[in-house]
Amino acid sequence: LSFTGIRRTAKANCALAAAGIVFTAACAILSAVTKAISGFDGAVISCAPSFGWPLQAAAFAVFFAANLLVLKKGLPVLPAEGMRERVEIAKKVRRGELRLDDLPQPVVETAETRKIEEQIRAAKTEYEEKRQKREAEAHEKA
Repeated sequence: LSFTGIRRTAKANCALAAAGIVFTAACAILSAVTKAISGFDGAVISCAPSFGWPLQAAAFAVFFAANLLVLKKGLPVLPAEGMRERVEIAKKVRRGELRLDDLPQPVVETAETRKIEEQIRAAKTEYEEKRQKREAEAHEKA
């Protein structure tokens, strides 16, 4: 269910947990009724409620409460730096307002892209220094 969205998933999980509580209670009641009906020895069908049904009902209740909290309060979504801009650009590209060829590189500047640009500048500077040094050495030999 996770692909349908947080709110729809929480609603579905609340409904399933409530159904689980109802069915667990129904099973406990039917077990007690069946035990009362088949109270004599040698019965074809016999059963009795045990310690597990309250635990199962409690687990469903916790599951229900957790999903109800998600439904009421939502989940905080903290997008990464530049993610909102990327989403807006993607919408514009889908609508045809922008072409992929028109997008700058990087599309959205973030701390990560600034770090990469800085590394590229440092590598270019280092390469230029080495090239100038080689040219100077070649010029001296000539």
